[in-house]
Amino acid sequence: MLLKILLFIGVSLASGLELVDVKKQDFSFVIEMSSGKNSRCILRREVAEALVRAQKVFQLTGNGLKLMECYVPDVIGKGLIAGRKKKGIGYDFETFFNRAGAVAVTVVDREGRELNLPGTNYEGKKQRFSSLPAAKQARANVVKLRAVMKQEGFEAYPQVSWFFVYQGAKDWPFLNIPFSEIP
Repeated sequence: MLLKILLFIGVSLASGLELVDVKKQDFSFVIEMSSGKNSRCILRREVAEALVRAQKVFQLTGNGLKLMECYVPDVIGKGLIAGRKKKGIGYDFETFFNRAGAVAVTVVDREGRELNLPGTNYEGKKQRFSSLPAAKQARANVVKLRAVMKQEGFEAYPQVSWFFVYQGAKDWPFLNIPFSEIP
């Protein structure tokens, strides 16, 4: 095991790749990984740093970010894609999680309750609003989320309000580093 970790560190340093636990960068994130395979949000360092900057912007208004998906090793990611396709979800962006450059994120209030966003939620359920003001507030929430994330270098995925890919991540290679080998 120690040899694997040393080899990983050597490869990381040689390639410039450094994976970090976002919660160690800023403990104020709410983390609720949907895959159930890992309770940590692992990302490339530059992606984690951008996410921390976005978190600080939301904290100015008494809100914060809830992270629902981050890095997933390629072998696990392929299983998740197959499972979601069986449920009829089948998002093509799933592969970006294997690059440690994408996040599924939503906005939460001080108590950790999710703010409403329009469209389909992370579980694939269509959001419904009881009133026009609630629908307008949900739209304002997603406009702010997208603006802050864009300011920090993320590109919004157009079909869903909670998925973001960091600049350049589309060109990064797939990773298959087990969670147990990431410090």
